[in-house]
Amino acid sequence: MQPRVTHRWQRPAGEPGEGARKLYDVARESLLAGLEECRSGAHVADIDNGSRKPIDRAGLGDAAQMRFGVGIGIAYPPIWLSSLQLDRFSTGILEPGMTFYVHSWLSLPRDGLGVMLGGTYLVVAESHLLIEVSQTRLGPTWGRIQQ
Repeated sequence: MQPRVTHRWQRPAGEPGEGARKLYDVARESLLAGLEECRSGAHVADIDNGSRKPIDRAGLGDAAQMRFGVGIGIAYPPIWLSSLQLDRFSTGILEPGMTFYVHSWLSLPRDGLGVMLGGTYLVVAESHLLIEVSQTRLGPTWGRIQQ
């Protein structure tokens, strides 16, 4: 059975517990580590591998079950996923003008916890440019995962 989001709160009462904070901190570190690798000429596999280092250090490798991101493009007929997959198996290389969505998604169904942080980015000459707000601090939106 796949986990699913059953509730979403916009204004939670109280502070998140230690487990939720730790999961969030690891997800944030993962997102920032992956983005550190995002620049023109970067090998896509290096981006995903960079994002996984903080997760593995925290002993949460089993909680990360998704690729780091996907490309965003235009196609007809529309396709769900572009040919650019940001994962450790990809042979792609980032080039200026490419757009992609990245996320660090960690899920602990047994604990009823999950965190997803991400944003949409554009590759520019030497780096990447955020083109959509990315939540990188502990914010007010929490979802509870239930099996």
